[in-house]
Amino acid sequence: MKLTAFVIAIGMILAACGKPVTSEGNKRDYAFYNQFINANDQYPNASQNLSNLKLFTSEEKYSMRLALFENGSFYYQVNNLGDGEGRWEFRDGILRLKAVRPIFDMDLDIMAEREETDDTIVQFVDRFRFNSVPIHFRPPSSDSKPLPAFKVSGKNI
Repeated sequence: MKLTAFVIAIGMILAACGKPVTSEGNKRDYAFYNQFINANDQYPNASQNLSNLKLFTSEEKYSMRLALFENGSFYYQVNNLGDGEGRWEFRDGILRLKAVRPIFDMDLDIMAEREETDDTIVQFVDRFRFNSVPIHFRPPSSDSKPLPAFKVSGKNI
C-alpha cells in the first residue's frame, strides 16, 4: 500500500514538471500573431531596448514581458523569476514558447482569449497549478505607458 502511494506521488510530481496541459484556446492563423513579432535586427539588444520593442506584457501576479523575434527567438523578463532567452514556434494556431532554465524549463502558450476579439492570454503551469493570465500587446510607441521596473530574482531558478 505504501509503495503504491509512493509511486502515485512520484508520478504526479513528474507530470507536474512536464509540458503544461493547456486548453485548446482560440486558434488563429499565423497572420494574427505576426503583428506581435519584432525584426531580427532588434534581437541582439533586446534586454537594453525593451521599451522600443513590440511586447506582450502582463501586470497580474505573474508580471512578465515577452519580446518575440522573426528568427524564432524570444527574450523574457518575469518578475521574481528572472530574464533570459528561449525559442518560440507557431503550432496548431497557438504560439508555443520554451525557455530552458537552471531548475525547470519554462513553457508558455499564447493564444487568442476569445474567437471574436484580439485579446490574448498566456497559459502555463507553475509549481502550484495551471494558470491562464491575460497578456496584452504593447506597441513600441512614445505614447505607451512606461514599463514598470523589473524585479530581478537572486535565486537563479
